[in-house]
Amino acid sequence: MEEPDPDPTPTPPPTYPPQVDTGEGGTVATSPSRPSRGDEVTITPKPNPGQEVDAITVTDRNGNPVEVIDNGNGTYSFTQPSDRVTISVTFRCDSGQLCPSCHLTDVDYVVEKGIMEGMSPTTFSPGTHLTRAQAVQILYNLEGQPTVSGDSGFSDAFGWYETAVTWAAQTCVAEGYGEGTFQPGNRITRQEFAQLLYNYAGDKGCDLTAEGDLSQFPDGDTAADWAEAAMSWANGNGLIHGHEDGTLDARGTTIRAQAANIFMEFDKNLAGN
Repeated sequence: MEEPDPDPTPTPPPTYPPQVDTGEGGTVATSPSRPSRGDEVTITPKPNPGQEVDAITVTDRNGNPVEVIDNGNGTYSFTQPSDRVTISVTFRCDSGQLCPSCHLTDVDYVVEKGIMEGMSPTTFSPGTHLTRAQAVQILYNLEGQPTVSGDSGFSDAFGWYETAVTWAAQTCVAEGYGEGTFQPGNRITRQEFAQLLYNYAGDKGCDLTAEGDLSQFPDGDTAADWAEAAMSWANGNGLIHGHEDGTLDARGTTIRAQAANIFMEFDKNLAGN
């Protein structure tokens, strides 16, 4: 019969490597990497250039929060409980010059780039319908507001949008109505908006070959003949999608929130900016 070891090797305590969840914008290191119950664990987030820490949370296996202490030196710490924890770290744009546009919302993007402006110094009015004058002005902003001379040729294009309409008419980006009017105050339809973008893309030498299948929409055949190519192109490039109910709604109106998203996608993916 063996005698017991007078100096047995103690069983090491169990360790609990954490699950670390991070969003885009940086990485996270933890120390120790395999903590035991009662250990102080240090979290060191490393934001990418242009990013900063947004939030740090630690939860136990039951989803209960674990207290996290901000050490004031860019690190955070918590006391390891008796099971595995989940560490969640999110990052956000620091609003500096290195802040990448991909972390901005569509409204942030178009406002920061000077493509769109608010309806007042403090409101964007995302749910407001876009007018024909506003749509042309936004394209003119996107173009960099080049100098123009002459007039638009429209009998009703006089106001804050006059220069933009003149530019759009002279470059064949926008057309008026048969009676020689532009009707700047009219709400722009989705197919008119698509046609403006299509014309502008052609003027800029963009690829116009992409085609979406309008037959996937139950009302895809309601687009006007003159707008069918533009709607197909806009859908094929991911600029104009169907509504939540599955309809294309080519003759429906465009709101400012939709315009912000469309112009952001156009500027980033088609205009080469």
